[in-house]
Order: sequence, then structure tokens, then C-alpha cells
Amino acid sequence: MIGFKKAIIAVLAVELVFFASVLVLVAGAEYFENDHSPILIDGNGNFTRENGVIRGEGTADDP
Repeated sequence: MIGFKKAIIAVLAVELVFFASVLVLVAGAEYFENDHSPILIDGNGNFTRENGVIRGEGTADDP
């Protein structure tokens, strides 16, 4: 009988993890769906530390 109880607890734990993961994924997807105007990149002049750029060379290997 103890083996049956352990199996039930294991199944419930797996279901809890699964549903929690789905909830996080759905909530996360809504977080990244934001409406904003298009981003305009007009040269390298605004890629400064003051604007949040802290490293990188601006190349494909080190963006």
C-alpha cells in the first residue's frame, strides 16, 4: 500500500511541475508581446555607455 501512495504522490508532483511550467511559459509570452514603434538604428553614435551599451565591438562575433 505504501508503494501505491508513493506513486500517487509522484504523479501529482509531476503534474504540478508540468502545469506550473505551462503557466510560466504563457505568462512569459505575454510579457514579451509589447507594442512599440519600430526601432531605428541610425549609425553608431548612440551606442554609448549612457544609453546602456556596456561592451562589444559591434561585429558579428562581438556584438
